[in-house]
Amino acid sequence: MHISSHRLFTAIRLSFMYYEEVSQVSKSRVHGDRFDGVDGPTAARDDSDLARAIGARIRELRVAQGMSMRTLAPLADLKQPFLSQLERGVSSPSMLSLYKLAKALGVAPGDLLPDEPVTPGAVVFRSGEGHPIHSVDGAVSSAGRLLFTDADHELEISEFDILPEQNNSEWFDHIAEAATYVMTGELRVEVENGGEWVLGRRDVIFCRAGSRSRWTALDPAGTSLLHVIARRRER
Repeated sequence: MHISSHRLFTAIRLSFMYYEEVSQVSKSRVHGDRFDGVDGPTAARDDSDLARAIGARIRELRVAQGMSMRTLAPLADLKQPFLSQLERGVSSPSMLSLYKLAKALGVAPGDLLPDEPVTPGAVVFRSGEGHPIHSVDGAVSSAGRLLFTDADHELEISEFDILPEQNNSEWFDHIAEAATYVMTGELRVEVENGGEWVLGRRDVIFCRAGSRSRWTALDPAGTSLLHVIARRRER
């Protein structure tokens, strides 16, 4: 399966329009941390239940590939005790951990999330819905959310708000085509052996499958972005 850059760019543009619309609507409709209306399929999951479900999914994929935790941990550049905590649902993975595990297991990051029922038509995620996630493991990390519907959907979107003090030097491996769209602020993007760019509001960068990149937020007030991944599908 191949998703063209045009399709990815269209998806990002639509996501940005949705983000702006929801931000306005939220001022009058939000109750607590969630909107009235149609929930996304992952909105109601308890954090601890979600951690256990992700852990079970990691273990399922690992066992299916005949790998022990001792084998998978170094492939994913993770400590074995931490991997054990993830599989038992004691700890929740960051976006970086999901990327590392996905690369080691040969799947997309969203494939490590629990399966959701296939929903025909449209699925709407309101502000506050989706999978809460941190960019990296540790105290200094930006918070975001991962938006993903079901296993048949070809796109997954993550949204992050990054302050300069939350920057880190970690590289993210892209196992599929990906794009990053800056909604507000400024973002420096480095692509390993590919160049370096400073992106402003409504700028977008596409990264090829197999490339590595890292972000640095430059705006003192923070940088908001959308990251879109084309999930690989067997046809």
